[in-house]
Amino acid sequence: MEEEVLAQAPTVSPAEALLSERFGQQLQMRVPLASVTSMGIGGPARYFLPVHTEAELAMAISAARMADMPWSVMGDGSNLVGSDAGYEGLLIQNRIHAFAAIDSSVTVGAGNRLTEVVLQLCRLGLAGMERMAGIPGTIGGAVYGCAGAYGQEMKDHVCEVRFYDAVAGRFCHLGVDECEFSYRDSIFKRHRNWIITQVVLDLQPGEPQALLKTAQDLVQQRQRKFPLDLKCPGCYFKNIRLDHIEPQTRRQAFVSQVEPAQVMYGKVAAGYLLEVVGAKGTQVGRIQVSPSHGNLILNTSGGTAADLLTLVAQLKERVRQRFGVELQEEVQYLGF
Repeated sequence: MEEEVLAQAPTVSPAEALLSERFGQQLQMRVPLASVTSMGIGGPARYFLPVHTEAELAMAISAARMADMPWSVMGDGSNLVGSDAGYEGLLIQNRIHAFAAIDSSVTVGAGNRLTEVVLQLCRLGLAGMERMAGIPGTIGGAVYGCAGAYGQEMKDHVCEVRFYDAVAGRFCHLGVDECEFSYRDSIFKRHRNWIITQVVLDLQPGEPQALLKTAQDLVQQRQRKFPLDLKCPGCYFKNIRLDHIEPQTRRQAFVSQVEPAQVMYGKVAAGYLLEVVGAKGTQVGRIQVSPSHGNLILNTSGGTAADLLTLVAQLKERVRQRFGVELQEEVQYLGF
């Protein structure tokens, strides 16, 4: 009888045993990516682990590497699309929420939500990021993708970034010039083993009530465009930067096809291009371009990553054929 009981006991992998030993019930198993991403798409992550401190983050990555297990780090899932097959590794959620302000210098944990930080800065009378209110995602994600809106960008206010180098197994710092910020890009996109944990921001003095009104108005404006119950990642594609179109003759050919009023801050909105090519309302399976916004892709209910990728390819081809430019995603893909 004892031999039968032993034979029926579930097999625990060395990786699972190591993670369970270090994190106990904090470690979750077979968590659907659809449940932790705003797009609501994706099969199960084999292991899911929220971490709240730098020590926990380093320990989790170290354990995964010791077990020769794939691993990835996410924020709040607002800009992440999961594979239908899920993720056969350890998905770590960064929930490092430190916040400290000294005069105009503010140190922020990468797991803080960007909008919550912006509103707090406004209350403290610190200006420079108020027009970024309403952008989904965390501070870490905002630095990673150099987020911005209405002429304000993360690169304008980042003073220093602290990160964990998973290969070297140590924490490091980069100054703003070393971060290689550009439009929706940074050095961290080229070093996936560098995990942002903390950011030091440099702001300017401002009038709290005026800053807060600007920020709250933009939050309300974004919520009208992107209601909280929508299953979407916000704008799906990056806007087109004119200085990224080479050679100049190709840039001029593109601009000649665009209404002058659509060129703002040296960019043309991807949503405008998509609307010109008739993208609004286009649907594949249960994935649909919003009938009211060309750069908003919705999971209407039960949509799949396969249908999403099919729709995305169609939209890119329409814009390529009409305008001669290539749309690039703002979202990140996991498990593909």
